[in-house]
Amino acid sequence: MKFICLTLLIISGATDSRSDVVGHPPVITVDGFDRSGGFHLQCESEGWSPEPDLEWLDSEGVSLSSETTETHRNADRFSVKHTIIVYHSGKIHCRVKLRHHMLETLINTTSSMFNLWWTAAILFSVIVVLSGFAGILLTVFLHKYREHNQLQTENRRIKHELDKLLQSQKIPKGNATLDADSASCLCGPEDEKEVIHDNTAPLEDWS
Repeated sequence: MKFICLTLLIISGATDSRSDVVGHPPVITVDGFDRSGGFHLQCESEGWSPEPDLEWLDSEGVSLSSETTETHRNADRFSVKHTIIVYHSGKIHCRVKLRHHMLETLINTTSSMFNLWWTAAILFSVIVVLSGFAGILLTVFLHKYREHNQLQTENRRIKHELDKLLQSQKIPKGNATLDADSASCLCGPEDEKEVIHDNTAPLEDWS
């Protein structure tokens, strides 16, 4: 997200040439943060002819070196854009000059902006760490869940195969029951003797 600076200071000098075209006032935006604790300030101005000069100044008027510089030409108009990294609070000026023409914008960097950056950085780090732990836990849970489902499926398959094996070896009940005639056929000679001897009357009854 970019925050546009609303504080604007415009300074214009006398005109020496009718061919000079003064562009739009420079606009300062906060364009991201640096890992070392600073944040990027970007200043851009459009619609100049010929090409103007852009410079950064601190609150004491000392020139600051730009990290990046860009110049674009659209037809006969120029746009310039410079970026710096700020590590301290205070007023920062962006000045665009073309001969005796000068437009300037300033932004007041406060300690709250740096505190906001550090707070955001800490929160982001915490979120990243928690997200990593959550991802690991979710991966372990899904792995265990798949293993459990595979184990349950294997147990059901083994139980089904065991039931089929026991069913195939079981003797039907109808074949285990014998009628009286079949049972008599299975009797041996000793059994027949006993039956005949039991049905014979004693000898003294014939006398």
